[in-house]
Amino acid sequence: MAAEPTSRTDLETVVLSRERSAQIVALIRSFPEPDRRIFIKRYFYYETLENIAAETGLTKKAVENRLFRSRQALRQQMHLLEQEDTYEGKR
Repeated sequence: MAAEPTSRTDLETVVLSRERSAQIVALIRSFPEPDRRIFIKRYFYYETLENIAAETGLTKKAVENRLFRSRQALRQQMHLLEQEDTYEGKR
Protein backbone atom coordinates (compact mmCIF):
# COMPACT_ATOMS: atom_id res chain seq x y z
CA MET A 1 0.00 0.00 0.00
CA ALA A 2 1.29 3.50 -0.88
CA ALA A 3 2.35 5.88 1.86
CA GLU A 4 0.01 8.72 2.67
CA PRO A 5 1.08 12.18 1.46
CA THR A 6 2.58 14.21 4.30
CA SER A 7 1.92 17.71 3.01
CA ARG A 8 -0.32 19.60 0.65
CA THR A 9 2.45 19.65 -1.96
CA ASP A 10 2.81 15.87 -1.70
CA LEU A 11 -0.94 15.47 -2.09
CA GLU A 12 -0.98 17.73 -5.15
CA THR A 13 1.87 15.72 -6.67
CA VAL A 14 0.01 12.45 -6.08
CA VAL A 15 -3.21 13.81 -7.57
CA LEU A 16 -1.43 15.22 -10.63
CA SER A 17 0.44 11.95 -11.11
CA ARG A 18 -2.81 9.97 -11.00
CA GLU A 19 -4.45 12.39 -13.42
CA ARG A 20 -1.51 12.07 -15.81
CA SER A 21 -1.62 8.26 -15.59
CA ALA A 22 -5.33 8.29 -16.36
CA GLN A 23 -4.70 10.57 -19.35
CA ILE A 24 -1.99 8.24 -20.68
CA VAL A 25 -4.26 5.22 -20.37
CA ALA A 26 -7.07 7.08 -22.15
CA LEU A 27 -4.71 8.05 -24.98
CA ILE A 28 -3.52 4.46 -25.39
CA ARG A 29 -7.12 3.24 -25.41
CA SER A 30 -7.83 5.68 -28.23
CA PHE A 31 -5.24 4.03 -30.51
CA PRO A 32 -6.81 2.12 -33.39
CA GLU A 33 -6.45 -1.66 -33.54
CA PRO A 34 -4.06 -3.38 -33.99
CA ASP A 35 -1.83 -0.52 -32.78
CA ARG A 36 -3.41 -0.49 -29.32
CA ARG A 37 -2.95 -4.23 -28.88
CA ILE A 38 0.63 -4.09 -30.16
CA PHE A 39 1.50 -1.20 -27.83
CA ILE A 40 0.01 -2.93 -24.79
CA LYS A 41 1.67 -6.26 -25.55
CA ARG A 42 5.06 -4.62 -25.97
CA TYR A 43 5.08 -2.07 -23.15
CA PHE A 44 2.76 -3.59 -20.56
CA TYR A 45 3.35 -7.31 -21.08
CA TYR A 46 6.93 -7.01 -22.40
CA GLU A 47 6.30 -9.37 -25.29
CA THR A 48 9.03 -9.65 -27.90
CA LEU A 49 8.68 -8.07 -31.30
CA GLU A 50 8.90 -11.54 -32.83
CA ASN A 51 5.97 -12.85 -30.75
CA ILE A 52 3.85 -9.81 -31.53
CA ALA A 53 4.65 -10.14 -35.24
CA ALA A 54 3.70 -13.82 -35.22
CA GLU A 55 0.41 -13.16 -33.38
CA THR A 56 -0.63 -10.28 -35.64
CA GLY A 57 0.62 -11.68 -38.93
CA LEU A 58 2.79 -8.62 -39.44
CA THR A 59 6.51 -8.50 -40.09
CA LYS A 60 8.84 -7.54 -37.26
CA LYS A 61 9.63 -4.32 -39.12
CA ALA A 62 5.92 -3.48 -39.43
CA VAL A 63 5.50 -3.99 -35.68
CA GLU A 64 8.50 -1.72 -35.03
CA ASN A 65 7.01 0.94 -37.32
CA ARG A 66 3.62 0.78 -35.60
CA LEU A 67 5.26 1.09 -32.19
CA PHE A 68 7.31 4.06 -33.38
CA ARG A 69 4.21 5.83 -34.72
CA SER A 70 2.27 5.04 -31.55
CA ARG A 71 5.03 6.47 -29.35
CA GLN A 72 5.15 9.59 -31.54
CA ALA A 73 1.37 10.02 -31.29
CA LEU A 74 1.47 9.53 -27.53
CA ARG A 75 4.31 12.04 -27.18
CA GLN A 76 2.43 14.62 -29.28
CA GLN A 77 -0.80 14.16 -27.34
CA MET A 78 1.01 14.40 -24.01
CA HIS A 79 2.67 17.62 -25.17
CA LEU A 80 -0.76 19.04 -26.05
CA LEU A 81 -2.12 18.03 -22.64
CA GLU A 82 0.84 19.70 -20.92
CA GLN A 83 0.17 22.89 -22.88
CA GLU A 84 -3.49 22.77 -21.82
CA ASP A 85 -2.48 22.24 -18.19
CA THR A 86 -0.11 25.19 -18.35
CA TYR A 87 -2.77 27.36 -19.97
CA GLU A 88 -5.34 26.37 -17.33
CA GLY A 89 -2.85 27.06 -14.54
CA LYS A 90 -2.57 23.48 -13.29
CA ARG A 91 1.23 23.61 -13.30
